[in-house]
Amino acid sequence: MTAAGARRALLIGAQTGRLTGVERDVAAMAGALREWGFTSTTCVGSAATRAGILGAYSRFIAGTREGDAAVVYYSGHGGRSTAEAGESVQYIEPADYDESTEDDFRGITAFELSLLLTQLTAKTKNVTVVLDSCHAAHMSRDREKVAKARSAPVPYEHIAAHLGRLRRDEEWLARWHPPGNPDAVRIVACAPEQSAYEYVNADGVRTGLLTDVLVRTLAEANGAEVPVSWATVVDRVRRRVLALLPVQRPEAEGPARRLLFDVAEADPVAALPAAVVAGRVRLSGAALLGVVPGDEFAVVPGESAGPEGKRIGEVRVDRVDLAAAWGDLRARPPVTELPIGARAHPLRTVVPAMPVRLSAAAPDLIPLAKAIEEAPLLRVGEPGDDCPAEVGGDDAGGLVVRDGIGPLHRSSRPAGPDGVRRVVRDLTRIARARALRCLSEVPAEALPLPVSIEFGRVEAGRAVPLSTSGAVLHVDQRVYVRVRNESPDPVYVSLLDIGVSSGISFLNPSSPSGVRLTLGGQYTFGGNDLTGALRGVELGWPADLPREVPRPETIVVLVTSRPVDARVLEQDGVRAAPLLAGSALGRSLRALAGSRDQGRAVGFAVRTIDFELVPAPALPAGTARFEVEERPETSAWLWRSGTGEPADVAVGLRDVCAEPGVRLDVLVLTGGPDGKPVHVERTTYLPAPQLDELPVYHGPVTGYLDIAVWASSGEPGDRSLRELLDQWPAGPEPAVREPAALAGARFTTNTVNAADAALRAASDGCAGLYRTTLLSHERFGAGRPGTGTTGRISFRCVVEETR
Repeated sequence: MTAAGARRALLIGAQTGRLTGVERDVAAMAGALREWGFTSTTCVGSAATRAGILGAYSRFIAGTREGDAAVVYYSGHGGRSTAEAGESVQYIEPADYDESTEDDFRGITAFELSLLLTQLTAKTKNVTVVLDSCHAAHMSRDREKVAKARSAPVPYEHIAAHLGRLRRDEEWLARWHPPGNPDAVRIVACAPEQSAYEYVNADGVRTGLLTDVLVRTLAEANGAEVPVSWATVVDRVRRRVLALLPVQRPEAEGPARRLLFDVAEADPVAALPAAVVAGRVRLSGAALLGVVPGDEFAVVPGESAGPEGKRIGEVRVDRVDLAAAWGDLRARPPVTELPIGARAHPLRTVVPAMPVRLSAAAPDLIPLAKAIEEAPLLRVGEPGDDCPAEVGGDDAGGLVVRDGIGPLHRSSRPAGPDGVRRVVRDLTRIARARALRCLSEVPAEALPLPVSIEFGRVEAGRAVPLSTSGAVLHVDQRVYVRVRNESPDPVYVSLLDIGVSSGISFLNPSSPSGVRLTLGGQYTFGGNDLTGALRGVELGWPADLPREVPRPETIVVLVTSRPVDARVLEQDGVRAAPLLAGSALGRSLRALAGSRDQGRAVGFAVRTIDFELVPAPALPAGTARFEVEERPETSAWLWRSGTGEPADVAVGLRDVCAEPGVRLDVLVLTGGPDGKPVHVERTTYLPAPQLDELPVYHGPVTGYLDIAVWASSGEPGDRSLRELLDQWPAGPEPAVREPAALAGARFTTNTVNAADAALRAASDGCAGLYRTTLLSHERFGAGRPGTGTTGRISFRCVVEETR
């Protein structure tokens, strides 16, 4: 560790929106860093405003000296706003973020944070940044897990105006250089397109998922006998986070091979010190590398280059504690001591068995438990285990397999030996999918990702790019994946799909060892290489899988330096080419398939494309256009519109200013108390250029509250919006059953489209002014500052709870 210099940390926590564990995050991080010798300054609560955070960061920089170890940590909401042209800006949300206006954006953009980091690394090169926040407004299906992002981000135009003001500051502009600081290790809770989450941990404490896992891992690393790198720590953190929530993937950016809180770098070879203690081989620091019982190592003299060097023997691990792994030495010939500096190199690894919860109501409980324990990738869950799957019974006496979303089959498996075998096969499929989602490169064999990856829908032969995480797609849509090699070296690309029922399939079977791409080479899954046409691949839904709710689907993009036969994951017990098997990737694939071949190493990189697949046709195109749109993504609808308690609210327009003769039409839509959707129309001819308040709706709301406002010209005798809607057809009903939340989204889209078309047909001067959708988990927008719109008319739309 660094001998000279102080150890200082700035810990920032902004508890906004629905987050409740931010200040506990800051306290936990302060405690963890204290054990590493850090003195922490905190900026939380009412002090964590935009001005407060920027001031605290500037003071932290001013107090930093050359040789200091500096840590900057943030917990709170993050956001990512994207323009129609595709430009996007990431930002964090200080305590006064909700006070933002068009002329005063209270967020702090990634550009500003990057500039501050540049000033900090000018003082010291030993800098670590931890960001436990989102960069995308996606929602969790689990109401116990709260996304660290808003469901409706601030409009891009507001942030663009803010950045424009900054760029006019010549001194600020002179200090700016692009992000990607080479002197700072940056630990981020998730990829830019993903969401990070707050959850209730094993101790019953609500905390950020990244923070909770990182704090525990730092404590383990502090007690390790060998120094470890940030790459090693974040790999362990990533595995733990993905095991709890497969859609959040932490990453380490920058010089991740550095030792913790130091500028020295670790040896990239993933070997462990080996010693004999009480007749057993002890491998120090094994837990931090994710070693589990069943893993095998080659023990070699310290000067050997790797497992292929002069070998003393092999060790199969049978016990792992926080400090080391233990096993018996199979020596060649038998030895009782190991030379000083002996190292253990991994040969074979196993995937940790997935715990399965067994309900007391399940038939064949004893033979089922025995069959599960005999399956290589499964075990019966212990009390307190987080079990991704459960087996229970139904009224007909059959076996029912459920994952975290619901039943995996329309009909249960029959009781008896055949049913037990089928259940174990179902559970093994879930375990393999879960392990594949957690697959990641190791420092010794990591391949810097030299490719660009694009994912999206195909509409009429045209590519519509989407985020690689959090997109919502429907079974009648077509998708593509485009991979382009930007490296001078050839790479091999394989695509694996983890379907909605956890089945794994190989997407490019015509190239079983991966599609070879040279510099500038491009492969498009869903395209025609001969004609160049883009048709896409239609998404489907398994016939036996219930259609009640959407489910996650993942495409794994595997990029390797040499050919790889990843089809091993599609079949049981298939052995791949020996070329791959001795590498970390080979060991992982082999463990998933039940094979233990050996071979040479191969560099590889893994990226995932995660989306939600809806078992229903896509919503109709939103033909209505509004000057201001504040609606959440479809994913927020799917997971939040049905949660929360109903409420009584009052909706009104305040501080209305307009030209003479303006007609206002307001449409309010919500889920009714009996589950049937409700819409209320209000048509008003403004009696004066100014109006303090215009009541629109007062009554119950359930699930969602959708508000649309139009302005036009007309006479009091013209037909009202209600009369126009009565004569205008809404969109067609879906042909198949769909989730209730999606039915609500379809109802609002159809009805608003119909209202917009009817109003524009009745008046050439009609204009859509404002549209928002407010969901129950955000109290239907009650208490939030009203939103104004400008043009021919300005107003604030306000929602207040009335009970």
